[in-house]
Amino acid sequence: MQIAKLYDACQRSWDADTSYNEDYGQTTRLTAGERSYGQCAVTSLVVDDHHPGEFFQATVRWSGAWAIHYWIESRDFGQLDFTWDQFPVYAARTDIQRVARVRLLPAGNDWMNERYALFSARVAVLMKSETNNTRSLSFSSAETNESLILS
Repeated sequence: MQIAKLYDACQRSWDADTSYNEDYGQTTRLTAGERSYGQCAVTSLVVDDHHPGEFFQATVRWSGAWAIHYWIESRDFGQLDFTWDQFPVYAARTDIQRVARVRLLPAGNDWMNERYALFSARVAVLMKSETNNTRSLSFSSAETNESLILS
């Protein structure tokens, strides 16, 4: 499985109905950083589906603000954090801890399970496409030509 294709498929699949943040749809999101807003949990789950690893959680702090953030350490590729670009470049991870998948996808949380199922299905369609240029198969109204950056 090509990691660049997975990253691109995730970017193409982010939208208001997969974001943790209810205000996602109130702003036009043109850049990858803007589109990755509130997408870390569902993205980490799908990345783990393709490249299994361990989940991590941290408190990200910047300019007096903070947010809980998730990513995985893949056995194949090391740290895979496709949504880090939602934070300013000077943001810092604090209180880093390994967490179980169930923390991101709890059994009784229908809202989270529905977001994950929707996001996973979108990514699967893009990953199955014959073309390496998945940019033409977007589920979001936002378009971009940004490069792959793995932090």
